[in-house]
Amino acid sequence: MKVQLKPSDYNNLKNRAENRKEKSNFNDKYKSVTVRVASINTEESVHSNKSKNTKKGIESSNYLKHLALNKEAVINCYGFGYYGRLICNVVVNNQFDIAYQMIITGRSNYITKYGENPFNHKQYLYAQEQQTDTK
Repeated sequence: MKVQLKPSDYNNLKNRAENRKEKSNFNDKYKSVTVRVASINTEESVHSNKSKNTKKGIESSNYLKHLALNKEAVINCYGFGYYGRLICNVVVNNQFDIAYQMIITGRSNYITKYGENPFNHKQYLYAQEQQTDTK
């Protein structure tokens, strides 16, 4: 997910990048950064190996675009992931937590493989429980 930032926020986040992989996700021209939405993992939708893309992955991607595309967002980041992207909680229009929406609607599970979400663990557990109840 690409996020455009205020110049001061952009510079603060970019200064946290320590290596080429992390720095490669920052776009100086547009003051934007590619982030990974924390604590979720959806099925593939735009993988270079087309056989890995799924109908559910495409639907999840479209839903995410519906929630977030061209909307104001607040990000709360807490690290860099394997591919050098910032790992962030993303809230759109001070209203929708992206991960919560993806979990509660069944488009992703709450992923704790790499640790609990440091900001929204209880909320994501609740969303996971509600998702299970609606299946």
